[in-house]
Amino acid sequence: MAVLARWASVFLLTACAPLVAHAQQTDFKVYGDARVVTYRFGWMGFDGKPINAFFRLPRNNVDVSAQDFKEFDNQAANDYVKAVIKAYNDTHTNPNVQMSEENGGVKFTSATLDKAAFDKQISDIKALRQKAMDTFIDANLYTKISDHSIMPDHKRIASMYVPRMRPVAEALAHARPSRSERDNINTVLSFLQNIPYDKLEDRTTSNGAGFVTPINLLTTNKGDCDSKAVAMASILRNLYPKMRIVMIYIPGHAFVGLNMPLQSGDTALQIGKYKFVLAEPVGPAMTPVGKVAPESYQKLSQYQFSYQEVPF
Repeated sequence: MAVLARWASVFLLTACAPLVAHAQQTDFKVYGDARVVTYRFGWMGFDGKPINAFFRLPRNNVDVSAQDFKEFDNQAANDYVKAVIKAYNDTHTNPNVQMSEENGGVKFTSATLDKAAFDKQISDIKALRQKAMDTFIDANLYTKISDHSIMPDHKRIASMYVPRMRPVAEALAHARPSRSERDNINTVLSFLQNIPYDKLEDRTTSNGAGFVTPINLLTTNKGDCDSKAVAMASILRNLYPKMRIVMIYIPGHAFVGLNMPLQSGDTALQIGKYKFVLAEPVGPAMTPVGKVAPESYQKLSQYQFSYQEVPF
């Protein structure tokens, strides 16, 4: 067992075995009508045996999921902020303060206010501007990671999609005869690894944002590491509502950690008092729960990671 401790020294570091098996999707069909959309998937499990899953999702959920998340629109964000500031300026700002647009932003001037009064007015407007931008970011399912950087709000999207992904979780839970927790998780993992990998940056074939929602991942049958990790969290939250799940980020990559019983040979990450067994759903390498790619393991062992816990 290899355990990487977040707030302690690294111990029991064992070499990762080379990953040679690759995903092999054997079937993919999506069809539907005005009420429901039917999905059919076939793939090879970790034991080399075929697995099939069949499920239906409400048409409305499928259509909404295709529109839920889009590439962040900076122009739309700026337009929203300017509209909020203008509305505030029209009703609250001192009439001696004039607002004008300049270089894509807004400019305030006053020929009559003293400096203290003018500075107070501008301070209030700056606070309003930040609040408006935060509101726009949140409404578009992004989250701030610094004053100048945002990313998809993975943990919120994962939680939001738990009820929508319930039919998927149920189908995968019954796709194999075994009912053990680890076997079920491996079924989910192999299912996602067999979905073709795509960076989702080409606007002619995706939303250009580098991320798709869990249902859109299934509908388009392609996704990147972030999209697959979020989908896995949504599925497993259905199957194991009380399991702690974390999204783990290393430079250029994302996967999940599961607070589940460890087995010999597992790679796990200790965060506080909890140990999280690692699972890498990106594919095409076929890696069962407890195994990660050597590159991922190396970055973890060097503490080049951050994490977010998916809410219960």
